[in-house]
Amino acid sequence: MNRESLHRMVRQRDPNGFITQKQLGWHDDGDASSPTVVGWQLNKAWNGGFYECFLCHREFCAPNSLRQHLESPAHARKLYHCPNRRCGKEFAGLAMLFNHLESESCNFVKFDAVQKNVSGILTGQRLIAFA
Repeated sequence: MNRESLHRMVRQRDPNGFITQKQLGWHDDGDASSPTVVGWQLNKAWNGGFYECFLCHREFCAPNSLRQHLESPAHARKLYHCPNRRCGKEFAGLAMLFNHLESESCNFVKFDAVQKNVSGILTGQRLIAFA
């Protein structure tokens, strides 16, 4: 399972956009982690002292470190949002959203409720909601 297939599964269980961003359409158009793009970026990333990310200009000592950065969700689209409309935080990954909710930083839901509901969401036993 990759990021795109997980997002498709979550979107099916979230028809009202409770935690997923509303999008006109979803298609896998590639991202920074595709081998062709990463290869191109690594070939052109050496700035004379470091391997530099062309998106955020962060510098790395080794090409593998830059590759890991590019394959991470650091520059990925924000696919999820906090269901607390007063919070407004957006997240590139589902785990980041769940970490935010579990932290109780925006007082939307308690840690136990997140734990109780996540398994049902991911196994397809229920639509997305937190009670």
